[in-house]
Amino acid sequence: MIFVHNALVGINLRDQIRLIVSGKVTTGFSIASKLALGADICNSARGMMFALGCIQALRCNSNTCPAGVATQDLELVGGLNVPDKAQRVANFHRGTVHSFLEVLAAAGLALPSDLRPWHIHRRITSSEVKNYSEIYKYIETGSLLKPEPPAPYARPWICADSTSFTG
Repeated sequence: MIFVHNALVGINLRDQIRLIVSGKVTTGFSIASKLALGADICNSARGMMFALGCIQALRCNSNTCPAGVATQDLELVGGLNVPDKAQRVANFHRGTVHSFLEVLAAAGLALPSDLRPWHIHRRITSSEVKNYSEIYKYIETGSLLKPEPPAPYARPWICADSTSFTG
C-alpha cells in the first residue's frame, strides 16, 4: 500500500485516486493504522466472516463449508441461521467502528483524515519503538517526474514500460 501511495504521490495523482485497503482489517486499531499509512477506505472481510460463523475450515472452494457460509449445499446451508448471523455481523461492524472512533479520540483527533504516520507506533525490538513515519519512507509530491527519481523507486520507475514486462 505504501508503494502504491508513494507512486501516486510521485506522479501527482494521489489526490485524484482513492486507495482502498483490505487484509487483516479486524479491529479499530487496524483501521486507524491503515488510514495513517495513507489509505482512504478500509474493507473488512475476515472479521465479518468470523462474525458470520466462518471457522476457517478452508473448504470455501469445495462447496463443503461445514459452517454453511460458503456453500450451496442445502444441508450445510441449513446450519446458517441468517437472522442471528445478520445481527452478529451488524454488532461486530458497529463495535469495530466504535473502537476505531475511540482510537481516533485517544489520539486527540477529530477526523479520520487527520491520521498521519507519526500517530501510530510499532515496537521494533524489546527496547525500541518507532512511529510509522520513521519506519516507512514517503516520497515528495512529483518526485517521480524529476530526472532522477528517489531511491528505492528509481529502478522500478526507470524500468516501467506499458508495452513490456521486462526490465
